[in-house]
Amino acid sequence: MDLEKEIKQDIKSKFSHLSDSDISRAYDFALSDYLLYRYPSENNRPNKDDLVITFVVSNWIKERMIDILDRAGGNVVAYSENGLSWEYASSNIDPSLKAKITPKAATPQWDLMKVCFIV
Repeated sequence: MDLEKEIKQDIKSKFSHLSDSDISRAYDFALSDYLLYRYPSENNRPNKDDLVITFVVSNWIKERMIDILDRAGGNVVAYSENGLSWEYASSNIDPSLKAKITPKAATPQWDLMKVCFIV
C-alpha cells in the first residue's frame, strides 16, 4: 500500500463522516502546503509526482490534514466554554506545523585550529 492511501485511510478513520473526495481535497491541500513551506523557492520545488514521501513527510501531512479538517468546522477566533477553549491564529496554518518544515539557516562551526593550518 502506498503512503498516500495509508494517510487517507488514517484520516478517514478519524473523520468517518467525510466523503473520499473531501479527504482527497484535504490531502492535496496539505501536500501543496508542505511543498510551499518546505521549498519556498520554486527553483528547487519538486513536482507532486517527484516528491519522495518519507515517514516525517507523511506525519506532517497527516497533522496538516487534521488541522485543515478541524478548522473547517468554523473560523473560530476565540471560544471558551466549561474550561475548554479554542483559538485559531489569523493564518491558515498552525505556526508549530510551519516551524517543523521551514528551512533554517545556521552558521558553520569551524574548528579554529584546522582553519589556521589550511591558510
